[in-house]
Amino acid sequence: MKKDYLGKILSFMTVVMFIGVVMSVMTQVITRYLPVSYPWTEELSRMFFVAAVCFCAPIAYRDYEFVIVDILVDQVPKRFRKYLNLIINIGIIILFAVVSKHGWMLAVNGHRQMSPTLGIPMSYAYALIPFAAICLIYYSVLNIKKIICEDILKNVKEGK
Repeated sequence: MKKDYLGKILSFMTVVMFIGVVMSVMTQVITRYLPVSYPWTEELSRMFFVAAVCFCAPIAYRDYEFVIVDILVDQVPKRFRKYLNLIINIGIIILFAVVSKHGWMLAVNGHRQMSPTLGIPMSYAYALIPFAAICLIYYSVLNIKKIICEDILKNVKEGK
C-alpha cells in the first residue's frame, strides 16, 4: 500500500492553520482588555480558517467524510452502484477542473488587490482555491482507479 504523502502534508497544514486560528482569536480576545488593539487579528483568523478548510476538504473527500445524500445511491441495485460512483467521481473531476481554472484566474487577477489590514496580496488567499480543487481532482482519480481495480479483481476471482 502506497503512503499518502499529500494527505500527510494536507493534514499537517490543516493543524497549523487551525492553530493559527486559535492563536489569532486568542490574541484578539486578550487585547480587548488591554490598552493596545490589533485590528489585523480578525482578518488573519479568517484567512487561517479558509486555508484550513482548503487543506482539509481533500482529506475529508479521500476519507469519505463529506456530507453525502445517499438516498439515490441506496435506490440503485448494488451491481450498478460502481457505475454510479464512477459517474459521480467523473462529475467531481469536471466540476473541480472548472473551479481550478476560474480559481487560478481569480488568484492571478487578485494580485493587484491587497487585504485591508494585513496589506498582503489577496492572490495568496485566492491561490488556495485551485490548490484545493487540484487535490480533490487527484483523490477523485484515485477513487476511480480503486473502483476499476476492485471490479477487475472481482472478475478475476470469479473467473470472468
